[in-house]
Amino acid sequence: MCNTLNEGELIGLDGTLSRAYSRAEEVAASDRRPALWGEPGVGKETFACLVARLTFPRVRSFTHFCADKLDDERWNALLNDPPEFLRDGVLYLSSFERAPQNFSNLLARAALSGTLKFRVIFGFSCPFRQLRTESVSPEVWEVAAGFPIYLPPLRERSVDVPDLARLFFKQACVRRGVWRDPLSIQELAKLAALQWRDNLDGLRRVVERVVETDVFPKDFDDKFVETPAPARVLSESPESDSDDRDFLTIDEAAKRHIEEALRRRRGVIEGKRGAAALLGINPHTLRARMRKLGIDADSFRRDDE
Repeated sequence: MCNTLNEGELIGLDGTLSRAYSRAEEVAASDRRPALWGEPGVGKETFACLVARLTFPRVRSFTHFCADKLDDERWNALLNDPPEFLRDGVLYLSSFERAPQNFSNLLARAALSGTLKFRVIFGFSCPFRQLRTESVSPEVWEVAAGFPIYLPPLRERSVDVPDLARLFFKQACVRRGVWRDPLSIQELAKLAALQWRDNLDGLRRVVERVVETDVFPKDFDDKFVETPAPARVLSESPESDSDDRDFLTIDEAAKRHIEEALRRRRGVIEGKRGAAALLGINPHTLRARMRKLGIDADSFRRDDE
């Protein structure tokens, strides 16, 4: 059904995206109407395809339209005479908060009443609080807040960056028909430490530039990353109050704990005085977790030791 389901953008389903995936499974088992929330570039289109597969497994097509790029003729077609491929499929309508108000009100009303001739998943890129304070119709608010699924920005998914970068690197090599030496642990750690301005899109563009030039940048343009990078920036989620937004995930807590052990042992992993012994785990297990979390032991070693 869906030819946009990119496995790379779904890295983290068992970790950083586990909450979003659980909510997708919940909505698939109910008659609720999902709305996807998140900054531009976090992979909402891909996740909408996943939701469509879970919720409407028998539909034959998946289509993505950006609400602020549709002209009046297409809006009228959606409301009155949608094309045949939409009637048999699912439409993901992104940036719905930027749709012309007259059309967004009519479409939301039709979706709520069940008179639409196709299935639709609404996407929102603005902060939840911003839409809540704007003068939107009750119908638009209902489709926005009825069953929100929040996708976090890449800066809150730093543990996923190494796996994403590896996959984007492999895809870029295949697409260009070239071979490049894989990204090193140090390079992956540097990518994971950045605050990506365009989320997955920004990371993908940087990795593709590395494949194209075979040079890893010493510095990064501020069109790709936020400068100066905040230590940790949390985005508002429509699913919960602010009380939980400073709560570390298991991977984030594990990364900090391992880094503290490496700092105390000055980068030494093995032996009685190594970080593995301090953490009470096997050195091989520690190295595997470090690779997954993008931790480089060399950065904790001292030159004078």
